[in-house]
Amino acid sequence: MLSRQIKAGELEASRNSMNRALEIVMLFGIPATGASIIIAEPIVRVLYMHGAFTETSMIATTLALIAFAAGLPAFLAVKIFAPGFYAAHDTKTPFKIAVLCVAINLFFNLTLIHPFKHVGMAMATTIASWVNLGLMSRILSKRGQFRPDALLKRRMRLMVAATFGMCVVLALSNHFVGALYRDGYVVRTATLCGVIVLGMSVYGVMVIALGAYDRAVLHKLFFMRRVSARSKG
Repeated sequence: MLSRQIKAGELEASRNSMNRALEIVMLFGIPATGASIIIAEPIVRVLYMHGAFTETSMIATTLALIAFAAGLPAFLAVKIFAPGFYAAHDTKTPFKIAVLCVAINLFFNLTLIHPFKHVGMAMATTIASWVNLGLMSRILSKRGQFRPDALLKRRMRLMVAATFGMCVVLALSNHFVGALYRDGYVVRTATLCGVIVLGMSVYGVMVIALGAYDRAVLHKLFFMRRVSARSKG
């Protein structure tokens, strides 16, 4: 769609497409980031806490997960911006940015690995991903291909607010059911699944209540996916 719009000189339409695509990605990416940080320890306990995996290993893995989670919005947004270059038949610029970000990643790996050990490596990847996003968005903005509109800004603020509410609920759940994560595997898994469903429900309700996203578009998005899945089946 971007290629067609850019080729036809429909700059405003292509900018709108990128804004709407970014909204959809952030609708899921922002809460995923918040949840991954708040319930990082329960996630690690359920997935890895068995066999030779110790409490020390759990803490180390949890910290790494939090560091990686901080870069999730950037990882996702880059997938929206990269096609903006490819649609304009520009493959050199994203390649140059990628090479620069590899160098940045290496630099911060060497810089942060001593004070933060393995977590420093995760932090380096997150930093490089945000630099990647910043450079891509800046270049596309200069070319006039991307410009965050008022609707995107408003919805992003509301998504952050809904995520904050969800994170408060998740933090409280950690307080009340935290002891269950130290129980048997089945209990740990069931508890985590319940907390995740609770968090998703709170976020969904707040998104609708705050008007953070168009309910009609959400319905169309999920309905079309269900129809597509049935037709393929």
